[in-house]
This record gives sequence, C-alpha cells and structure tokens, in this order.
Amino acid sequence: MPVGQRLGYIEEIVQLAKGGECPQLRKILTMPKLIRPNPQEKHLFYLGRSSFCTISQAADRYCRSSPWKAGVAAVVRGEVPDPPTGEITEEVSVVRDFGTDSGLN
Repeated sequence: MPVGQRLGYIEEIVQLAKGGECPQLRKILTMPKLIRPNPQEKHLFYLGRSSFCTISQAADRYCRSSPWKAGVAAVVRGEVPDPPTGEITEEVSVVRDFGTDSGLN
C-alpha cells in the first residue's frame, strides 16, 4: 500500500471497529497480545520480523497521535469522545458594523 494511503486506511479500520460494523476487527484491534506483542513470538509480525508492527500496534499509534490522544482500545470502545471535526453544525450569523468609527472613509 502506498505510504500516502496508509493513514486513511488505519482511520477507516478504526472507524469500522468503533461503529460496531466489524466485531472481529474490534476484537483484533483491542487484543492486548497484539497491541503489546512479545517480540519472541515471530508469527505475530509480518515476515516474522518484530521490526514490523502489528495492525493493532499501527492503529494504537495512530489513535495516540490523532486528536483522540488515547489508545486504540479506548477509542474503539467509545470510552473517549470523538474529536471535533471543524464542521459548523448550527447556523451562525455574523454581524458587521461598517460605521464611520471603523477608520474607513
């Protein structure tokens, strides 16, 4: 997978697990053995190399460095609130006063 698509992919699997659409994925992402694997258990890692991280570790790192600032288990279980999206969800009116006191002639 190209580097530029990886974060989007991790975000997508976290959201799938969080939404409850994929209970098996939620189980995998929250499994302590996969979040903090024993480096001697080579079968848990890609190509048997502990220098690669598990999908649970990648998701955990993503969640901790994202606006959630929490581990993947807490995010997926809904124990932390969703970060703000920046979207305005209510109508806001802006009042501008263009009176002579504004310094414009």
